[in-house]
Amino acid sequence: MITEEEWRQQLAFMNLSEEQMVEWLQQLKALDKPPKPSAADEQTRLLAEVQTFNEHTLKPHFGIPQAAHPEHPFHTDITVEWRKKTLVFTRHLYSPHEQKTILFDFARFSKFSDDAFNLSYVLPGGKSRILFERVSLAECLKAMLSHPLLCP
Repeated sequence: MITEEEWRQQLAFMNLSEEQMVEWLQQLKALDKPPKPSAADEQTRLLAEVQTFNEHTLKPHFGIPQAAHPEHPFHTDITVEWRKKTLVFTRHLYSPHEQKTILFDFARFSKFSDDAFNLSYVLPGGKSRILFERVSLAECLKAMLSHPLLCP
């Protein structure tokens, strides 16, 4: 730890006032830290990553769209969107009898911290149950393919 006398000698050597030295040290400290992305930028990045997973992995894995028996309801799509601090996976079911698309949420990634999520499955009534707490995005995406409660 630097003593007060050494501090004053450094200030005299650099020919800076105390205020200038404090300002200089704060600027130097700011250079050491990489800028943290804004919350909106982070959400956009995460959504893009999850949508890529959805399009290239999840939909082909579950064979979306599928219309094996057109007289019965069938999946037409899976979408992902942000709702507050939660990524919500929604399945689209087409009902030929009603001739309309019905939307059902089936999984949620609730953001816990920078790269930690609580992974939940959604019950038919809309309530959710947490399956995994504080897991990374990669672990959440892996569970989407393997856990039976997270099948659309």
